[in-house]
Amino acid sequence: TGVGGIIRDIFTMGARPVALLNSLRFGPLNNGRNRYLFTGVVGGIAAYGNCTGIPTVGGEVYFDETYEGNPIVNVMCAGVIKK
Repeated sequence: TGVGGIIRDIFTMGARPVALLNSLRFGPLNNGRNRYLFTGVVGGIAAYGNCTGIPTVGGEVYFDETYEGNPIVNVMCAGVIKK
């Protein structure tokens, strides 16, 4: 469910989301389809985080032929909760 689902999970636990992170895997960007997917995913993560006010504080991306046409997109959210 993407960024929205990850944030919802934090709210469901009674916590307040404070940061987003991501780990992305794509095929080489010299392929137009991979470039299209990469641009869309990064744009989506940025837009959702910006509209909720939750900053994306870290992330990493790796490009390899292994992920040609089959990217892996992991988004994480950290939250704080009262003890």
